[in-house]
Amino acid sequence: MKVNRHDIGTFLLRIILGIIFIDEGYTKFTNLSMTMGFFGHLGLPAFLVYIVAFIELVGGIAMLLGIFTEYAGIGFVVVLLGVVLTVHSPHGGFLWGHQYEMTLLFASLALALIGPGKIAPKWARKG
Repeated sequence: MKVNRHDIGTFLLRIILGIIFIDEGYTKFTNLSMTMGFFGHLGLPAFLVYIVAFIELVGGIAMLLGIFTEYAGIGFVVVLLGVVLTVHSPHGGFLWGHQYEMTLLFASLALALIGPGKIAPKWARKG
C-alpha cells in the first residue's frame, strides 16, 4: 500500500477529530448532572444528553480507529448543527462567535464524504 500526502492528511484529521470527540463525550458522561442542567437551560430534553454523549464518545473512538468513519462524521455534523443552532446562533449570526464549531462541523462533513483513507483497517476503506 502506497501512502500519499492526502492519506496522511486524512489520517491526521481523523485522529484529532477522534480525540476531540472522545474528550467531549467522556466529559458529558462524567458530568451528567451539570450537562443535563445546561441542556435544560437551553430548553432541551435531558435524554438528548445521552444521545449526544454517545455519538461523541463512540463516534470519536470509531473515528480514531478509522472504522465507520462516514457514520461518525454524519453524527458529528448533526450534533454540531445542534450546537450552532441552539447554543450560539441566538447570540449572534450563524457564523459569529463559533468558528471552532464550524471548523469541526466541516472537518466532520469532509470525512463523512471521503471516508477514513488508506491508513485505516482494510475492511473499513472505500473502494
